Amino acid sequence: MKLKKFMKISPFTLVLLVIALVVTIASYREVSEADADLLYVIPLKGNISGGIADFISRAISEAEQRQADAILLELKTLGGYADSMTEIGDTISNSKIPVDVFIEGRAISAGAYIALCANRIVMSPNAVLGASQPLVADGSPAPEKTIAAFRKMFRGVAEARAQRTGIEL
Repeated sequence: MKLKKFMKISPFTLVLLVIALVVTIASYREVSEADADLLYVIPLKGNISGGIADFISRAISEAEQRQADAILLELKTLGGYADSMTEIGDTISNSKIPVDVFIEGRAISAGAYIALCANRIVMSPNAVLGASQPLVADGSPAPEKTIAAFRKMFRGVAEARAQRTGIEL
């Protein structure tokens, strides 16, 4: 019988409790959204191609327009086309917002170049970064002149990264 007395709440008290709850939830949401940093997470998984380069460019432009605080590029690739690789690298390097890269799995060949263009590189415990060999359309190794040009490109982004981070090569 005591429980029934305790459970009785007047309609007026119930309305006040509901209003208080709604106001509390609304104010919490307002504060948390205003104080939160805007992080753009962009997946880059699979073959590096022209379509992926366009997607990355659009995503970074959108992050800049929305005034994001940071961009995280989730990278998992075995490589791809050289022109798309350099386009993505330039987009990352010229971004007004810091672009960090998280490597899950492998960032091989073009993926390694893209990672080197980023502000920071973070890797999962078993991730692999590296190994690059330019190939021609039939899958055979590129001529020495092309390989030398790629070495120079990789060295250039590695040296720029070393200057930004204070790491000696």
